Amino acid sequence: MDIESILRKLNIQYVNNGTHLLFNYLEVSMSISIDTTNVYISPDFFGEVPHVMQSGAICISGTKEIRFHEDEELALEKTITTYVPWLLAMSDGDKTIEFFNEIDFYLLVLFESRSKKVLKRPENFIERTIASPRNLWETISLIEENNWYKLTVLNYSSRSIWIKKSDDIFLIFQDEEAKSRMRVVANNYNQHENMNALFIGMGSVNSYILKMLASKGLKKITMVDNDVVEIGNLFRYAFPYIGVPKVDAAESFVNAVNSDAVIIKINSWIDSKSKGDCLTNRSHIFVSVDNYLSWINIILFLYHNVKEPTTIVFSGIDVFGRFGKYICLKYDPGATEDKISLLSFVENFLEVIPECFTERKIMVGNGCGKSLAVYSETDLLKIANEVISMGFYGKTQVIKFENSYYE
Repeated sequence: MDIESILRKLNIQYVNNGTHLLFNYLEVSMSISIDTTNVYISPDFFGEVPHVMQSGAICISGTKEIRFHEDEELALEKTITTYVPWLLAMSDGDKTIEFFNEIDFYLLVLFESRSKKVLKRPENFIERTIASPRNLWETISLIEENNWYKLTVLNYSSRSIWIKKSDDIFLIFQDEEAKSRMRVVANNYNQHENMNALFIGMGSVNSYILKMLASKGLKKITMVDNDVVEIGNLFRYAFPYIGVPKVDAAESFVNAVNSDAVIIKINSWIDSKSKGDCLTNRSHIFVSVDNYLSWINIILFLYHNVKEPTTIVFSGIDVFGRFGKYICLKYDPGATEDKISLLSFVENFLEVIPECFTERKIMVGNGCGKSLAVYSETDLLKIANEVISMGFYGKTQVIKFENSYYE
């Protein structure tokens, strides 16, 4: 790689000292190794700016130094003109978060101490707010032995690590489950941790509703379904573990992202004569089943057995897969008006179709079983996100799918 021609192309003046090309870019002193093509800035940035090593070498992630191959001229250009300036311009909060992610390496280098990750969140701890990388290292240096500390980044209340010094080792707890949820929903990762949800039917629609709620911290879950994940489910099911009961597949996923979850599985079906034990203390009931007869049975089951105020959400997909629909009800069985209106609301939900779709209306309900519906994962995510927003109550909402096979 002709590094000098790249610098000339960028109108960068440089000095060749025999081993490195030295130059300034945007008032930052940099150098490139002629032999290895490593990019360096001042070693003084170590511990102040993430992805800068003790030598000043730049890393792309973790502690892996960047080296460029013969055909990677563009990557070298962008490292100089984009990546290094971006690293230096990061806010103190963002820099601190990056150091949290690589804390074991920095504890070893800066404090000459090994670290060990623990799997259980500490129950008792001292809280400290961290304003900058320098503040992070100062705080760690003052940690008293055998006490857990929770370090939280200033203005980033969801970004924390727990740390404890014991003899010559640091114990570290990082909430990887919360981190996995934050990657989807940011600071809403615990929004629904107080919800106690019952899912009647764990088909395509409810599987994605459960997945999105789990990403926002849902912990108390009861699921009712007696079906097994089949090949036909794989592209339209949130937990595609073939041959596994749907309630078991969902449980496996939820436990992976929230080990504190309390899950009750009812691997059977309910009808209008079933006992209502599963309805007790449920703040929300999500119903999504796949044929008209099942719908009538579930409606009657709820009508006779719901004894406490709750929110009921009915949702599903047109028999052809052309649109989704849902309705949210704040239901109080003690209110005569609510009791009477429940059946009419659900009947409306089952029969509602957009004006442009008129044929075979009697078949249009929720779900399609093994019939004609053609729809995608994108459509399921769309309806799931609409449902969990619960922005509309008492009226059926229709969501037209963009790529329906049926016009």
